[in-house]
Amino acid sequence: MRKTKKFVINAVILTATSLILRSLGLSFSVYLSKTVGAEAMGTFHLILSVYFFAITVSTSGIGLTMTKLISEEIALGREHCVGTLLKKGILYCLGFSVIGIGLLLAFSPVLVTACFDGAITRTPFLILAVGLPFVSVSAALSGYFTARRKVYKTAAGQIAEQLLKMGITVGILLLFKPQTLTRTMCTLIVGGTVGEVFSCFYLFLCYRFEKKIVERHFVKRGQWKRLFGFALPIALSSYLRSGLSGVKQLSVPARLRKSGVQNAVEQYGIINAMVFPVLMFPQVVLSAFSSLIVPEITEKYTLRQGQALNRILTRIFKITLVFAVATGGILFLYAKDLCFLIYGNTDIAFYLKLLAPLTVIMYLDDIVDAVLKGINCQVSVVRINILDSLVSIFLLWYLLPLYHIKGYFMVIFIGEILNGTLSILKLIQKTDFSISFFKWIFLPAVMIWISMLASKILLPFSMWGSILLSVCLYVGMLYAAGIIDYRDFKL
Repeated sequence: MRKTKKFVINAVILTATSLILRSLGLSFSVYLSKTVGAEAMGTFHLILSVYFFAITVSTSGIGLTMTKLISEEIALGREHCVGTLLKKGILYCLGFSVIGIGLLLAFSPVLVTACFDGAITRTPFLILAVGLPFVSVSAALSGYFTARRKVYKTAAGQIAEQLLKMGITVGILLLFKPQTLTRTMCTLIVGGTVGEVFSCFYLFLCYRFEKKIVERHFVKRGQWKRLFGFALPIALSSYLRSGLSGVKQLSVPARLRKSGVQNAVEQYGIINAMVFPVLMFPQVVLSAFSSLIVPEITEKYTLRQGQALNRILTRIFKITLVFAVATGGILFLYAKDLCFLIYGNTDIAFYLKLLAPLTVIMYLDDIVDAVLKGINCQVSVVRINILDSLVSIFLLWYLLPLYHIKGYFMVIFIGEILNGTLSILKLIQKTDFSISFFKWIFLPAVMIWISMLASKILLPFSMWGSILLSVCLYVGMLYAAGIIDYRDFKL
């Protein structure tokens, strides 16, 4: 099968999977927001910010490491080394999972008292600890299948995991109707933990049924050194980045309360559990590329194919930017209509409209980070994220007591722009690639605005019809101006 065809098939599979998962996730988030309320959702996201740090310790960079190292072995014709490399990766996961569990259990009493004001017990953290080894091993197996360009094996598992999580959570909410905040949190967490266990066993079974039996019996020296040499720098930096990110999230409600906001957790929940899912939902179209391009970029970079690398980068970033610009424009103009359709009211429309322009830098930064990881700049990515977190924590500490919720939005804007700008500058420094801001950002922005105004006039009473017409007019203008053509969708 031609590589381009295989890439397109995998991209379609991942895009469809991500679309299904995001749709399920958004629907589930809407249901939970209406069922348990914004305050409970805010508390849940704060718990997850702690859990994500424990996941960072448990995985310790294994997902990217497996994708990178296995892609290198395949590119150099050493497929017989892949099996033992993956087995060492799984052992690596299990070892670090023990550390992650220990940290989560050791610090949960302090977190309950200091960060949650005793509103919950440590039981939710005990349940989360159970899932850590399964999440870690799943990350290694997912990295393996991504490197082999067999993403369809993870797609079905992800969908099944999400459906299982939703089914269990909804079932418990309907049957037991938890009254306390702790029981509500446990209900939201149990379904996810069961789904993570299922996903891990599913991926392991997929690996066991792989046909390349010879991989499982080949012993290759130096694999532990390569694995730790690549994973540990990512892991150590990720600990700091993830820890700072957790501190940043936990400090938002605390600083809002300091400014006199009585419903601080509720405000936090509205923005993070209701606004951001809508803002990031369209990114599903790009998420497939951000994961699939790592093996492609790694292969071109490893084999020193500079022209091919720049050709791929140009196409990826052009598509990303024209898509992000259109998404930002649509979210801005149709904010009220979309919020009413999703939540049945327009309470968060102002927040969505305010953050809509950030989609350009947020979507672009995601792709830039994926490319940097493919050219051995993964440590730089983590350092930039660490700097972003440090600056954000500093700004949160001083701006929120002064400007209340407006200060939080100021921090979001400054952090995203800082992170994206530094990542782009690093990419330009490491490659010969450059971004055409006029052709890929300014002109598309003018075109999408003209398209939306025209569609509003032609179809004033149909939101979906107006959006569809806007997209068609926009794509037509992009082709007519020569900004994109069919060759941009080839590797």
